[in-house]
Amino acid sequence: MFIINTIGIVGFALVFLFGIILCMELGVRWGARQRLPETEARGFGPLEAGVFSLLALLVAFTFGDAMTRWEMRRQLMVQEVNAIGTAYLRLDLLQEDDRRKLQQQFKQYVDARLDLYAALHDQSTPIAEQSRVKELQDSIWSAAGTALHRDQTATADLLLVPALNQMFDITTTREAVTWAHPPAIIYLLLFVVALVSSLIAGYGIGMRARRSIVHMVSFALVTAFSIWVIMELEFPRSGFIRLDPADQLLHELRDGMDPW
Repeated sequence: MFIINTIGIVGFALVFLFGIILCMELGVRWGARQRLPETEARGFGPLEAGVFSLLALLVAFTFGDAMTRWEMRRQLMVQEVNAIGTAYLRLDLLQEDDRRKLQQQFKQYVDARLDLYAALHDQSTPIAEQSRVKELQDSIWSAAGTALHRDQTATADLLLVPALNQMFDITTTREAVTWAHPPAIIYLLLFVVALVSSLIAGYGIGMRARRSIVHMVSFALVTAFSIWVIMELEFPRSGFIRLDPADQLLHELRDGMDPW
């Protein structure tokens, strides 16, 4: 979403909070012009209740989906660390010279993956870092093929090749999940329904004898905060909710590699 990339999640949340307050204020003034006598004051009717119910459903569904994707990204990081660690350990099956060469390439590969994640944002692709990762994958695969051809040990072939395949395949899976977001129209619907709900809530307040600042501020804060958390989960490398604890596993793997 272009606007998220431009002003950031916090900036968007503040703008959205202002929009909610503005819609509520417009609703209050609109309701004040049609204020009923206190004896005729009534609560929200079926139409208003339907709009609020739709908002609640949209928030619940988008929050659940965002949380699922966030957890999936975290789990994929763990799987990648395990895949790299397994392949690295299986290098011990090779001859010493080949093992040392591949271990050095593995360290460069992990460094490249860390650089990629450090440069990664949910709305932009670090082309240079991605190219570096692809080059190292090709280099590792070529070096491993040469080493296995020279070694001609069935055990090394059967164990190392699947480990390398898994290590490379997980990068494609992670990239696909990183860019997996709901269609923009879903968020547009959520924002529009939230603003319309704010207008209706303000209208209901305006029809009463006096305005309730507490109700207005509470509704605005709760609505804006809920949607802000959804956006934080959906774009975990753009705001306060981060994947740094999962990234730390890759740092620890890199630190644990033998210093050749």
